[in-house]
Amino acid sequence: MPFKGQNLRDLAPKPISKPNTNQRSVVEVPEPKVKVLKVPTGALKTTNLSIKQILKDESEKNVQIPVEDLPHESFSFDQLKMFWRQYAFQAKERSEITLYNAMVKREPILVDGKIIRIEVDNAVQMGFIANVQQEMTDFFRTHLKNYSILIEPFQTENIDEEDQYKSPKDQFAILARKYPNLHSFKSAFNLDFDY
Repeated sequence: MPFKGQNLRDLAPKPISKPNTNQRSVVEVPEPKVKVLKVPTGALKTTNLSIKQILKDESEKNVQIPVEDLPHESFSFDQLKMFWRQYAFQAKERSEITLYNAMVKREPILVDGKIIRIEVDNAVQMGFIANVQQEMTDFFRTHLKNYSILIEPFQTENIDEEDQYKSPKDQFAILARKYPNLHSFKSAFNLDFDY
């Protein structure tokens, strides 16, 4: 605590001013001359999107090739089955199980070397195939190199008796007709089914 008449500011050390050695000299930079063009040169390099360029790219993509110029190679039924399975497994990987089951259950029917007929059991499977029919057609056309291929799904009229639901008793009866020893196996181990 200071006493009367004492000034602490007088006792404090005085700051020493140092000369500033970091002063930069000011260099005048001349302004770049603006080049005025009277006629566009077309040599502008830019990363911006151009509507004209986008439209040009789209028109180049949409060039239609005449059907006569597309390949129409013949293919074997084995080649068709190979790509049929490949497409079915791709459908399974895309979680399209109904389409996968419809394709794996029956083999395709080849008519006149260019029409692929798909036999399905019900309207649900027919709807799934109708949704991907164009994609499926494009797949087979490109892989089999035949652009005259058409895909025709149709619903089967007769559903196999084996595909219908059967109770455990009916299933055992069908298997027992095939394998008669099942009756003796059932009685020897005292087996019973939940009916």
